[in-house]
Amino acid sequence: MADVLVDEIQNAEHSSLQLPLPADRRLQVVVQLLMETPSGQWTMEELAKRARASARTLSRRFREETGMSFSHWRQQLLLLKALEFLSEGRSVTEVSSRLGFASDSAFISMFRRLMGISPGRFLKQ
Repeated sequence: MADVLVDEIQNAEHSSLQLPLPADRRLQVVVQLLMETPSGQWTMEELAKRARASARTLSRRFREETGMSFSHWRQQLLLLKALEFLSEGRSVTEVSSRLGFASDSAFISMFRRLMGISPGRFLKQ
């Protein structure tokens, strides 16, 4: 399965798998929280409060430090976590649930949009 994951990553569009990490300590608080609990449904305001910054500052600094909007960065995190969980042999339903998607179809749609194939097909390969 690990070989399949490596092949998929090599064949995927390079930019679709980037997850730059910020240096700003306030952003690191947010990043750590999201990496530990990717299913969290926090708003930008809630995350900003935890980081002791305004939502606007958090959003601006995220773009400056990572080259991505916060929402794009968060989506990339979910994709990388999905690839990790799928490569461990977890089912689509379990991955969808662990990542906080409202439904399997919402997860499948995101995965297909970003990877070009469905997670089920990814698992079969």
